Amino acid sequence: MEKLLEIKNLNTTFQSRTGAVRAVYDTDLSIDKGSVVGLIGETGCGKSVLGLSVLRLLPNNAEISGSIMFEGEDLVSATEKEMRNIRGKRIAYIGQDPSEALNPVLKNGTQLNESVRRLMGGKLRDTGSISKDILTRLGFVHPDLIMKTYPVELSGGMKQRVLAAMAMCGKPAILIADEPTKGLDALMRGQITATLKKFITETGCAALVITHDLQFASLICSEIAVMYAGEIVEKGPAKEILENPAHPYLEALIRALPKNGMHILAGNSGSLTAINSGCRFAGRCIKAGTGCKNRHPLMIKIGRGHYVRCGKHD
Repeated sequence: MEKLLEIKNLNTTFQSRTGAVRAVYDTDLSIDKGSVVGLIGETGCGKSVLGLSVLRLLPNNAEISGSIMFEGEDLVSATEKEMRNIRGKRIAYIGQDPSEALNPVLKNGTQLNESVRRLMGGKLRDTGSISKDILTRLGFVHPDLIMKTYPVELSGGMKQRVLAAMAMCGKPAILIADEPTKGLDALMRGQITATLKKFITETGCAALVITHDLQFASLICSEIAVMYAGEIVEKGPAKEILENPAHPYLEALIRALPKNGMHILAGNSGSLTAINSGCRFAGRCIKAGTGCKNRHPLMIKIGRGHYVRCGKHD
């Protein structure tokens, strides 16, 4: 398939008073046209930083290296002016907290209309009808009512859907959705799943879905990459790696699902500062051998499109 986004040897490091924090380490990841790639892992493993690295929305103390190829251009070396023409238009982004993304003193319709004008070039008299049409396509039964209300009057799930409508205005090639089900109940998670599927179908875009919700990822993703302590430890077709996990970390995440008895993974998530020379998961791994803490494993191919970084396989 045609590669829409290709990340090679990506490193994102934050300089702090206590030392360097390497949030993304030597990462390779590609997104094909029409695919939905899930990036999963525990909170603090570097997932969101990878998404923000693609968009170049990083603070001043961040250093980024490697390459992020998108439509023939390396985003790592792109100018800020070039990135402004890409963000929202070619690569859409839905952040973790819709309450922060939406202006509380402006009506939802005002904010959506502004997205239409900015991203679609719509004329003033057309924006309202375009906005209502997008809301309808995303499953809102009463788009007029949504347009007239403020963000505070909407549930968390409805706010996420309004953000999806705003992102849809740009007709993006790729959607990056960061923890879209965070803090939502089962009903709202189902609605967000349906909304994202509708979004992808309506726009024909590919997607990078960043989530710690493995069950949600299994419902929407065609491929999955598993991240631990800043690096990808397993990736492949979603059905294949969820049914035949090769890395002990993914095995542990699957055992922790409610349907599998919620077996808690012991220990703290991997550090992004105190990094040892061996496998980063070795301290929590029930299968770790004597050499695992001393030798950093390579990413190797073990099946069709299925790759794993584990000393038991290389």
